[in-house]
Amino acid sequence: MSIRTYAVNCNDAWLNTKGDDITGSYVKYKDHQEVVAELQAKCAALADESEERRQFILNGVEMGFIRLPDKDTRDPATATYERCLNGIQYMPCPKCNDTGMMDSGGTQPWGEPIEIECDCRQQDAKTADLVSAGIITKVGE
Repeated sequence: MSIRTYAVNCNDAWLNTKGDDITGSYVKYKDHQEVVAELQAKCAALADESEERRQFILNGVEMGFIRLPDKDTRDPATATYERCLNGIQYMPCPKCNDTGMMDSGGTQPWGEPIEIECDCRQQDAKTADLVSAGIITKVGE
């Protein structure tokens, strides 16, 4: 994908060719619209593919072809399954980067940081069903 640029003077406009300096060049609105339409089509295709993959994971777990990790095991696969259930995009926790443990600000006498359970591991209303079903014990576990 490329966008066509045009050099302009007071009397004329001409299409830049490969290798031309495009500093100060212009883009026709029509050309810009074509590129935007192409990008929107690619985004829609990716969204469709993502939805197909989400459904594949959900169906695989439901039918027993995909086995979830044990409840007491911290595994990113559980977070992936939760995102599929919630239909949301993945964004790692900024405090713990999905490790479940964050820095308390204190240090051990030997200099090691003291870690505490991260706030992101606290249960909310959305995960109550998963906990009651025994799929997870806390968010991300």
